[in-house]
Parts: sequence; C-alpha cells; structure tokens
Amino acid sequence: MKTLGKYEKLDVLGNGVSGIVYLAKDTLLNRQVALKEVDVQAGDVARFLEEARVIDRLRHPNIVRVHGVDRIENKIVIDMEYVRGQNLQELLRGEGILSIDRALDITDQVLDALAYAHSQQTVHRDIKPANILIGRDGVVKLVDFGLAEILATNAYAGGAGTYAYMAPEDFAAEDHSDHQSDLWAVGVTLYEMLSLARPFQVLRVKDPFSWKRALETEEAIPLSEVLPEAPISLTAVLNRALTKDKRKRYPTADAFRDDILSLRSKQKLPEETLAFASVKPTSRPSRSEPEPERTVPHWNPHTLPGVVVADVGKAASPLFRSREEGGDVTNPLLSMSNTESGRITVEPSAIDFGDVRPGETRETKVRVKVMGEGVKGRVIGSVRKKADWLSVNPVSFDRLKQAVTVTVKPERAKGIGLFEDQVLITTEHGTVSVPVQMRVHKARASFGATALWFIPLFLATLLPAIVVSGVSQEARWLIPPAALASGLLALMLLLVTVGADTGVAERISCGFLIAVMCFVLGASLSKPVPSTSSHTMMHAASYLLMVGVVLGASGLLQAMSLRSWKFWGVALVGLSVLISSALVRAVG
Repeated sequence: MKTLGKYEKLDVLGNGVSGIVYLAKDTLLNRQVALKEVDVQAGDVARFLEEARVIDRLRHPNIVRVHGVDRIENKIVIDMEYVRGQNLQELLRGEGILSIDRALDITDQVLDALAYAHSQQTVHRDIKPANILIGRDGVVKLVDFGLAEILATNAYAGGAGTYAYMAPEDFAAEDHSDHQSDLWAVGVTLYEMLSLARPFQVLRVKDPFSWKRALETEEAIPLSEVLPEAPISLTAVLNRALTKDKRKRYPTADAFRDDILSLRSKQKLPEETLAFASVKPTSRPSRSEPEPERTVPHWNPHTLPGVVVADVGKAASPLFRSREEGGDVTNPLLSMSNTESGRITVEPSAIDFGDVRPGETRETKVRVKVMGEGVKGRVIGSVRKKADWLSVNPVSFDRLKQAVTVTVKPERAKGIGLFEDQVLITTEHGTVSVPVQMRVHKARASFGATALWFIPLFLATLLPAIVVSGVSQEARWLIPPAALASGLLALMLLLVTVGADTGVAERISCGFLIAVMCFVLGASLSKPVPSTSSHTMMHAASYLLMVGVVLGASGLLQAMSLRSWKFWGVALVGLSVLISSALVRAVG
C-alpha cells in the first residue's frame, strides 16, 4: 500500500461506485482511520466541500466522526473514524433475521442519531443497511452522513439500492423530500432486519419509474405475513413509519424513537400509533403478470469489517409467508410461470442434533436441489431460521444445487430439555420446511467441582494394590488378586463418573488405571510358579475367584442403576476396605 499525503494506506475496506475506502494510518497523529477517496467531478467540488463543512459540525455517539476533508494529489479524501465491526448489510448476510429486541435496539440508536442531525438541519438522504455500522461493542454508527445529497445521485451512487429505501415523495416531480424521508428509510430497514425482505418489490431495480409506480399502486406487504409472531404494536409502528402520506407518518425522529422505546419496555403505544394496527389487504400480482424482481442487499464477500460504503443490487429472494388451510407454509409471491415445472428437494428432510450441552456447537449440511424440465440457469433462493439457537449459512443462494450449513448453539436456548424449530428454504419453485430439534442437557461439572469426591474414590481403587506393593517374594501370589481388585474397582469408579455425568478427564483417569492393572495382572500371571508352591496357587486362585465374583456382581448391579452413583461411590469405598483387609490378613 502506498501513501497519500500524511496517510499510509494499510488495507482496502470496501469498494463502491462513489469511491474506495481504505484502512489508513494518520502518520502525524498516529491513529487508524477510514480514508475514503471520493470520485467527485470537477464541477461538484465546491458543492461537495460545502456539504463537508455541514457534517463536520455533527458530534453524536451514533454518527461516525469525520475528522476532516482534504484535497490531496487532485483527489478528494474524507478522513473518518474507523469503526471495528461490520455494517448491518454484512450482519444480515451472516446471521439472517435478527431478533425483535436486537432490531429495535439498532433502530433506537439510528433514530437517536437522526433526531440530533435533524435538529442541526441536516438530512442523511441515504439511510440503508450498508450505511449503518455495528461496532463490536454493539454501538451503532451512521456513515456517509450528509454526503448523500450528492453521493446518492445517479452520477455517483448509481441509484442501485438507494431507490429501495426512498420515500414516495422522493420520486415526486418536484422535490418535496425532507427529514421524513429518512424516517421512511428507517422503517424499510427495520422491516428488512425482521424479515430479510423489503415491503415493496419491483421488476427493474435500477429503474426509478418502477419504484415510483410500485409506491403509487401497491400496498406494503404487512409484517404479519412475513413475521407471523410479530406483536400488533410492532406492526402498528411499522405501518405508521411506512405510511405513504407523509402528513400521517411520524412527524419527527424523536416521535418514532419514543414508540420504539415503548415497544422495548412493553409500554402501551399512543392511540395515534395504535390506529395504524390494521392495514388494507395487500395487492398481489396475478400469474398472468410478470412477477416483481425480488431484491435484498447484494453481499460482497470481499468486504471487510469497518466498511463504510457498499452497493446494493440483485441477490436473493425475500421470504414471504402466509398460513394457508391445513397449516402449510407457502409463499404467495413465489408464483412464477415455471413454478409448476420445477420442484425443490432437501436432504436430509429433518435434522436431529441429539444430546447437546451449553458451550458445544453442532452443525450439519442440508443439500438443496431444484429440479424440473423447465428449470435451468440460476434460481433465487432464501433460507430463514427463527430460533436464536439456530443459524444458517448462507441465507441466500442462486445455484440449482446448494449446501446450507445449519448450526445449533445450545447456550442460546436458555434452558434444558427438548427444543424444536424449523428452517424454511424458499425458491421461486416452492418452499420446504426442515424440522430441527435438539435435547439440551445441563453443562458438565468442572473437575474442580468433582475433585472433592473423585480423588478420594480414586485413591480407594488403588488401596488393594498399595497393600501388596511391598510384599516379600513368598507373598507375590497376592499381586494378581490385588491387581484384579484395583482394576474392577476402577471400572466401578468409571461407572460412577458416567452416572454423575462428569467431564472427560475423570473418565480418562479411570480408563488409564484399568489399563495399568490389566497389564500388571497379565504380567504377574505369565511368570512361572515353582512346583513347590501348589498350595500357594490354590490360595491365589481362591482370592482371584472371590475378588472376581464380588466386584463383578457389584459392577453388573451398578450398570443397571447408574443414577444411584452416590450409593455406588460409598459401596466402592466399602468394598475396597473389605478386600484390602482380606489381603492384609493373607500377608500376615
């Protein structure tokens, strides 16, 4: 990376049609910054610098700080605060649909920033997920603030993606845009966080007239269709934010934010907002009409954390749902002409992750195939998960064969027991549901928590071997029964650890001790016995038989009652003392 004036370019954070954003180092102040090279035509330089002076006055914790604007080597550069994190567009791409509380938290911070900016007579004009950064600490920051007036024009931002967040008045013949256009864009963004979809669809996403026609002739898809579990109060807030008549929309960002805060604290909304809870039925395209092209943010795999500029274009299908008779989940918008000639299949058809514990992560792959005589080229597909303990990757795809990774994280399930949910996979050829379940058990106790009883029991298993460890040559016949006793006691301790559901370390210790005692038993029995010791051999055989019968029977009974592991722990100590006493008497 080369230098640009006092800046040392370290990496590329993002590429956009309005310029390139670098991770750079301010060599004079010795700090990392996001340095944006803006592609501004010569005639727009004065206007651009005037905008820069406006945003330089904005000081708010939810607005990315602009340190300065300069012209270096005939390039306009913006020195901005570098935010370690990712933009909302990337977050939705990686995590899918956000929980209601998290989406409301992000919206709250965005509106707080807008309320301040509007009080300073500054309108953002380009609110969208790509311009909302989420820091690693959860703090939300708006970027490109105030520059949108020139950067969002066709000359600089291409219009692609910006149109999807523009309010109806933005498409009017005369310019009637104001701060309420920002509030409309926030409503669209909140809708997208909750559904991975947008409330309006068009066939040609880069054509402003298509968006204008859609906003004039269609109604927004009700949130209840996309998110059936959404509370009525949330639907009312979104309906008010997305009201086409700006006189009925939220008058200020503060008013919008007050309702968001009420939702988060579960307080009653004002009557003027609750009046928006009911909406008119949504108009649907018929099968004879061309279906609107479905768009969600275009995910750039090369975008790195901290990016402040991203483009939006054609990508995956949003997930629209409705409950039909019989409870089947269908997609009323996925009704293209080739739907009947294609079909979607998944393998496996259901996923059972079995027994899992907090801290563990399990994943499996679901193979999606779209087949049929009329199916060729690419498809538009989306994957939706509902539960917080489920994640899927990718959440959108365009291939006829796609592997989707489904991951469960039981610590997010907030409890133990059986958890069930489903993953919905949707293409223009249909929707399929993949049931997912897991059984969450409590976390295993740490070794520190089990050491108080495990170490004494472990020493008790060694007691028979310790008793005969120093016997004379004449008493070496006691080694086989002692080794057998310690080995079988270690087996009993292993069963105790299974019943107590301990960690791996305790079980490995028991297994190691069993292996050692098996080796000692085999080595001692393989040695030749003098012919004069036949009487001794009888004693050795009787002790081996006694140990084998007593401990073998105890082990079988224990295996049938593992839950009574505390009782068997006490029994292990008693048996160890009993057998060790018998060995001591034999030595004497």
